[in-house]
Amino acid sequence: MINYFITGITGQDGIFLTKKLLEKNKDLHIYGSTRQIINPNFYNKLSSICSFDESRITLINIDLCDSNTVMNFLSDIKPAQIYNLSGPSSVYKSYKRPGKARYEIETIFDNLAKSLVRLKFFPKFFQASSSEMFGPLSHNNLTEEDPLEPISPYAKAKLENHKKVDSLRQKYDWEIYSGILFNHESQFRNNNYLLKKIINTARQISEKKEKKITLGSLDYQRDWTFAEDTVDAILKITNSNTKQDFVIGSGEIHSINEMANVVFEYFNLELEKYIHIDSNLLRNNDPIVVGCSPNKLIALTDWKKLTSFEDMIYKTIEG
Repeated sequence: MINYFITGITGQDGIFLTKKLLEKNKDLHIYGSTRQIINPNFYNKLSSICSFDESRITLINIDLCDSNTVMNFLSDIKPAQIYNLSGPSSVYKSYKRPGKARYEIETIFDNLAKSLVRLKFFPKFFQASSSEMFGPLSHNNLTEEDPLEPISPYAKAKLENHKKVDSLRQKYDWEIYSGILFNHESQFRNNNYLLKKIINTARQISEKKEKKITLGSLDYQRDWTFAEDTVDAILKITNSNTKQDFVIGSGEIHSINEMANVVFEYFNLELEKYIHIDSNLLRNNDPIVVGCSPNKLIALTDWKKLTSFEDMIYKTIEG
């Protein structure tokens, strides 16, 4: 039996990743870190997109910020691949508790990487980086070559790990990868994310439970990808043997106005009748346009986006 380890397995990326890994290799056992070992929500979400043998998944609740715990665990299971998707994911919350966010993001990665180095064991390793690392840089075709100038504590911590990936790869000739993830959504997103907020409010308006939706802007443009397509890219990168980093996004930009209109039309509502704009909701220094060019990803891994912008929204609504 081959062991894989996924940190943050209960998030949307972890759910899709588990599905695809189990389908790909029948001799695979997945260990996944979670705050709750008994996690019916995870299994319910996973069962909504695939059938699976629960005995092939072990959820573990370990302190990834404790180096000895991490070292002993990795020594025991010796995973063939590691996907580090764990850590705080909210930029907003990182401003509220900057020290905690940076500590957790950096320490989890350090404990994983340093334990593997001490064990002289170098499995394929994927590190989830973030487009937030580009900071205020605003245009629609950001690539791996663009400067990284993070502003938020979250993004600064992600950049530190991103740099460490490159250093470890060169020093140990390690198949360790960093994927710079742009916005990606699915039915498994938490309700505090923009698309889910728009969907939930539109549904409530259609049920006469709300009268309006308040957004910071309709003009901002982002590169949104369906999370399952993003996970496809993660898998292709980790198994590419390219030993390079990649931006991961659709290569398309769409405005919040486009997104909201697709949602409201689905519920037979006219957005203009219900929208309220409050610019106080916007983050300082947030760029107007953020998009990427995944040409390198496509050329070196043969990845392609399978889900359109509109279908991503419909899947999120109907999931």
